[in-house]
Amino acid sequence: MKKMKKNEKNIVIPKLMIIPEEEWQSIREDIAFLKNAYVKDNNSQLGDWLNEKQAQQLLSRKQTSLWRLREKGKIVSEKYEGAVYYSKQSIIDFLNRNK
Repeated sequence: MKKMKKNEKNIVIPKLMIIPEEEWQSIREDIAFLKNAYVKDNNSQLGDWLNEKQAQQLLSRKQTSLWRLREKGKIVSEKYEGAVYYSKQSIIDFLNRNK
């Protein structure tokens, strides 16, 4: 761990970092995704989230159809590091609603 600087009275002086608003927002979204995706009972950090290909297979639909469902709010998705992940439960709920 990096040592923090101290002044002459032995008071720790934290370092400040300035980052652009867009980067801060991206970091906050990544943290929110990881927080929502983490499942304590599961060793996998993605828990019940599916990648694009897995969601396509489960729904038997192509990428464009997934995009439409996502845009209409019919299935829950999160974007992380440029990839889209889908909530497995929201896909199951969607399938049950549309039998």
